[in-house]
Amino acid sequence: MKRTKMIPLVLVFVSILGFYGIALSGGDPGSCTSPPPSPTSGPFITGTFTAALNQFDYDSYDVHLELAHRFKVHLFSWSYDLLGGGPSLCDLTPEMIKDPTGFLALVPCLIDVGTPFGLNGTPVIKDVFILKRDFCDLPGDPRQMIFGTITIRVVP
Repeated sequence: MKRTKMIPLVLVFVSILGFYGIALSGGDPGSCTSPPPSPTSGPFITGTFTAALNQFDYDSYDVHLELAHRFKVHLFSWSYDLLGGGPSLCDLTPEMIKDPTGFLALVPCLIDVGTPFGLNGTPVIKDVFILKRDFCDLPGDPRQMIFGTITIRVVP
């Protein structure tokens, strides 16, 4: 093959790989800034969450999300480490969860909840409602759990 025919072929190949990498790059945890941007624009992701004390070591909360956007549903899970201290689940308020300077503010961005829905931007907690608290009668009960709804906005 002549060199003049090889150069365009190499350029096309490099371009395809470059665009393919850009398209699949998705969210970048390095782009999660504190405090997160204000949730004033962008598409909504809604769903429910549950949080409970980890039953094996009692040093973290296990949090599970079921989020939906345009008939797609995805499940997310993470652990919040309590070694540095933190509020009891029964003492947690919606304001503490959605506070832009709070300990949970960056979690939607860090676990990149927008990418599975095809949304680009920074996921930010818009609204949180705690609908049910369980086993909160006795302080320090290891069975404490909360359940609620959450709205996340993916800010462009």
